[in-house]
Amino acid sequence: MARAAPAVVNIFSSKATTEQRSISFGDPYGVGFAIPIDLANDVMRQLVARGRVMRGWIGVVGRGLTPQLAESFGLRAPLGVLVTATLEYRPAEREGLRPGDVLTRVDGRAVTSTHEVLEAIASAGPGALITLEVWRGSERRETRAVTRERPLVAKP
Repeated sequence: MARAAPAVVNIFSSKATTEQRSISFGDPYGVGFAIPIDLANDVMRQLVARGRVMRGWIGVVGRGLTPQLAESFGLRAPLGVLVTATLEYRPAEREGLRPGDVLTRVDGRAVTSTHEVLEAIASAGPGALITLEVWRGSERRETRAVTRERPLVAKP
């Protein structure tokens, strides 16, 4: 984690606690954070090289499919992510994604959760051409989108 001042906090022993409402070190209570080492290394490399972290983004909002949602969309299995919104004038909307689509693959990689979709797009970085496989009703569609840099605050 990074503070407002240019100091780096030890990410390996940080915990958020409800009692102190802050980050504590060595406290056995609270919520621990785990960051995959590949992500931590990528963040470190970007901070050293550029002074900031750049992640890919296309302006899509989604939710995981439950068995009930999959059934209501006529899908055989709850695999994929239901697109609930696309942000206006962003890559997802420009490339034709719309609410109700079910996103099943990003660059050939099957996605089954919103976390997997966000990670696949973010890790591509800005300016990457990615392929998206979506189902609209019973029709499979494939489209490509060029990622943008993830904004600090996404405005609809």
